[in-house]
Amino acid sequence: MTFEQDKRRLMAAGTPSDGDNLTGMSMDFDAYLFMSELFAHVEVRRTGDPDCLLVATCTAAPGATPTSVAEGLVDVWLRHLQYHHRSAHRLRQDAQKVYLDVVTLMSAGGIYVTGLIEAGWKRDGGDGPVVG
Repeated sequence: MTFEQDKRRLMAAGTPSDGDNLTGMSMDFDAYLFMSELFAHVEVRRTGDPDCLLVATCTAAPGATPTSVAEGLVDVWLRHLQYHHRSAHRLRQDAQKVYLDVVTLMSAGGIYVTGLIEAGWKRDGGDGPVVG
């Protein structure tokens, strides 16, 4: 089963998170990603779109490699952010960033959270992300 199929199945089994719960998850994304020490900057925003409720944009810390960032994102997701009932994730990478698409369901018939965590690298001149 693909990530998109898993995501649709989990979304159909619950309702989108909102209010205080989504605020709490947003705060958790911010705190746990920053505490990983892989990132010099983390920004989390709510989208209002049930297909991707949260987007976290991270700037990798100096010396962080694409491999360490990818492994770190998955570790933070699995250890600290996903609900324990059910979840799925997909790791992607291009020449500029590492991406982690996520979905998690609190309980059967409960709330779900969907999101995207993207991590990039700041150029020396500060004009955008680059892997390296």
